[in-house]
Amino acid sequence: MKNIKFLALVGLLFLLGFTAEKERNTVTLFLIGDSTMQDYARHSDYMEKRFPMTGWGQVFPAYMAPDSLAKLSQLVGMDAVVVDNRSIGGRSTRSFFQEGRWRSVYEDLKPGDLVVIQFGHNDQSTKGERFVSVEGYKEFLRLYVTQARQKGAMPILLTPVTNNHKWADGALQNAHGDYPDAVKEVAAELQVALIDLNQLSMKAFSRYGKEQLGARFFMNLDAGKYVAYPDGLDDNTHFQTEGAKAVAQLVFEGMQSLRREPGMVHVSTTTKPRPAATKFDTKEEILARIVAPTFPDKDFFISEYGGAGDGTTDNKPAFDQAMQASEEAGGGRIIVPAGNYLLKGPMHFVSNTELHLEEGARLFFSSDPAHYLPVVATSWEGTLLYNYSPFIYAYQCENVAITGKGTIDGEASETWQLWRDKQKDSQLLSREMNNNAVPVAERIFGEGHYLRPHLIQFYDCKNILVEDVLIEDSPFWCVHLLMSQNVTVRGVRFDAHNKNNDGIDPEYSQDVLIENVAFNNGDDNVAIKAGRDLEGRTLGLSTKNIIVRNCKLKGLHGIVIGSEMAAGVHNVFVEDCEASGYLKRGLYIKSNPDRRGNFTHLL
Repeated sequence: MKNIKFLALVGLLFLLGFTAEKERNTVTLFLIGDSTMQDYARHSDYMEKRFPMTGWGQVFPAYMAPDSLAKLSQLVGMDAVVVDNRSIGGRSTRSFFQEGRWRSVYEDLKPGDLVVIQFGHNDQSTKGERFVSVEGYKEFLRLYVTQARQKGAMPILLTPVTNNHKWADGALQNAHGDYPDAVKEVAAELQVALIDLNQLSMKAFSRYGKEQLGARFFMNLDAGKYVAYPDGLDDNTHFQTEGAKAVAQLVFEGMQSLRREPGMVHVSTTTKPRPAATKFDTKEEILARIVAPTFPDKDFFISEYGGAGDGTTDNKPAFDQAMQASEEAGGGRIIVPAGNYLLKGPMHFVSNTELHLEEGARLFFSSDPAHYLPVVATSWEGTLLYNYSPFIYAYQCENVAITGKGTIDGEASETWQLWRDKQKDSQLLSREMNNNAVPVAERIFGEGHYLRPHLIQFYDCKNILVEDVLIEDSPFWCVHLLMSQNVTVRGVRFDAHNKNNDGIDPEYSQDVLIENVAFNNGDDNVAIKAGRDLEGRTLGLSTKNIIVRNCKLKGLHGIVIGSEMAAGVHNVFVEDCEASGYLKRGLYIKSNPDRRGNFTHLL
């Protein structure tokens, strides 16, 4: 411990030695990423609790010594570089942003700084709080790149470093799926400096063989060797010191081939820059990408799990069990025959599952708010937060569908509608949290806050079909498509007249087809949104490539763009739609000077 304290003191004196020169000839190199980059030694109990675990960012400052900087003159052009490592374990591109960690980096950025960005390990995780789809991953990378440049800093993208899991023919293989290619695509699209750390580390590490590599570079430890791991450890993701140094060397060598971005000047961030001129996808190109999901040929009859359409039995346990059975079987179709099925609580979807309501089948939901707790990750009027669960909720699912001639009835005209007059304080609080960039994990609503849940919500989902069902009496918006893509809503019928009973709300979503729908809503039929206020502008996840055709419009407004569209709405096609009853406005573009936003290309 004495040696460690001495080294820390030397490091402190070294920093103090050039602090006076910092503003004139020093830049900061920020590291943002996950546990493979993290600095574990910043904690005073490192030797007792974590050693020898070492993130490559932990040893990277050694490569910023004066003699090494000479090799980076074309990139840095300064006498000194301060490494500020903000990476932390367990974070994905999404959670790093939602916890307010990027905001902290953004506020500290100065013109001329560098931002090295490496995520991917947790983005592909099966843990819900970490997972980000490949498209979502790309959007968050775009966000970091764009905002770094807004502050006059230079972003550098890294593909995720390899682990020691996947080998073939004596060589390491890519274990990160499509995520490395996604980084390359964003780098090419935005002309960002790129280091293909995934490929570099696979090539460099393969020469050791799996066993030697695991013993020397990764956290595969014998029992009794280290105080922090008395029982040993088998970990082929995190590095020992030798592995961390090898990765840091690869990053340093990669930086030697990079050049400073031209025109590194401060850009005002008072308003989000307008999108550059873009070639918009044609309707035919969009339709070619929108493909309805298919499902395994397996049927799960709700009666087999205790379901009863007698109007009094609580069918939530039956649907929970059917969803679990579908998940364990790799997917299939849950079949609900004619009858009245009460659910005292929400139905939570799993991937690769179709809910099929036969003609005469009616799902209706309890009006007791306590049945929709605990709170879940959701959104309310354009602000991400935690609130009562939507009645039918799909979160980070792929290949999901609701089909059939049956009915989904929110039974909301009494209890839930009384909440609208009580929601004001919580509504204002959610907006305040949004504009103050309060981390999403701290935006907890639910009991006592009177924010009505959605009837159906698909959140961060891919490959969605909603077809033929009748949707009635929703507590809030009827069908909310949040951060989702490849969506088909076809042949659906609405009879929903409560306050704020929008029909279909695509938000932060893309590649959405809405066709042959018969609307009859108390509010907007289709409301195309893209988040609100600071959060929407910061996320920058525009809603785009929306096609609405052959629909019958009836209600307050027909096709609406806004007013929550802070991240922008682009490329909307409306064709062959007709009013089948009262409409105050057929096409309505809502603007709000406080929220801001932009909209392009309506056909």
